Amino acid sequence: MANYQSLRATGYIDRTDFVIVRRQGDIRDTKIRCVCEARCNNGWMRTKVDERARPFLLPLFRGDATRLTPEAQRIIATWAAMKAMVGEYDESSYVTTHHAHRRYLMDHLSPPPHGWAIWIGNYVRKDWPVRWLSTPFLLLPDKQAIKRKNRRATYYNGTSSTQVIGNLFIQIVRSPMHRFVARWRFALPRGETLFRIWPPTQFNIAWPGGAISDRSAEYIAGAVKELLASIETERVAAGGK
Repeated sequence: MANYQSLRATGYIDRTDFVIVRRQGDIRDTKIRCVCEARCNNGWMRTKVDERARPFLLPLFRGDATRLTPEAQRIIATWAAMKAMVGEYDESSYVTTHHAHRRYLMDHLSPPPHGWAIWIGNYVRKDWPVRWLSTPFLLLPDKQAIKRKNRRATYYNGTSSTQVIGNLFIQIVRSPMHRFVARWRFALPRGETLFRIWPPTQFNIAWPGGAISDRSAEYIAGAVKELLASIETERVAAGGK
């Protein structure tokens, strides 16, 4: 049986914790024991999410040319959101998704309509080692944040997660501050493409688009962390240390 090794990380404002994962089998078949087997893992999650997404995902894993309709994008976004929710229970992650969001995905077979943004891109890896990166964060309104005496977060209400499977690069940003998520954009070099598939659009995607480089992958994965660190620095200065 084949083995795989991956580098997973949880990034905080003041540090990043890395975990090297060594397991048997294909990384695409990794299971995290946080859901029931009969009703969830071998039930609706497999039949209504995994199996529906598989025909659309396989070309993306391989980097093959294909066209993604708005419905295909929704199916892929649902699969990506489910994997992100489950991935929070891995040994290197932190659970931030509210149980109502998990329930919404199960009931509606789509990510929650607000507070979630999902992007995908064709990534041609060279040296960047990360396959899973989770960055939990605490994002509060300015007035509420400045009043907090403890500047270090004691809980988290949002996350930025990166997952790479084959050529498929997935970036998810989630926060209860919906405007922050809705307005978030990535600035990539000319010729590189990152497609936003959630919230939904009415446009088809001609895949694969311009390939994402190692440098851009690292930038995308760390962009939210860098911005929040700069916001915190400004808040500390405005609050008088």
